[in-house]
Amino acid sequence: MNTTKMLLPLLLTIFLSSTGCSGVQQPAPSTPGASNGQQQDSQTTKQSKNKGQLEKLIDQVVAEAKTAMRSRSAKLNDIVVEATPMWSLNYQGEIHVRVYDAAGHIILDEYRK
Repeated sequence: MNTTKMLLPLLLTIFLSSTGCSGVQQPAPSTPGASNGQQQDSQTTKQSKNKGQLEKLIDQVVAEAKTAMRSRSAKLNDIVVEATPMWSLNYQGEIHVRVYDAAGHIILDEYRK
């Protein structure tokens, strides 16, 4: 009786340890071809170009907010940039910058002088 109670868990353990994760197929490593490399290069170039445009837009909106002493906002595709002067007794030219994505989540939230 004891051997039959111990035999079933022992057989299950042996079966599971022998199969392991061999039933799960691992993705084959892909070798970067010429087209794949070109796609990655074009994507990084596009992202850096958009980032450069976004930085220029942020700088422009901050400059407008400083000179007008009022809140300013601008859009680049689906990204919204807001710049607000921070008022205090001794105003030192500090601007609060917020950048939102299309869903309304804050991407950037910082203070600039």
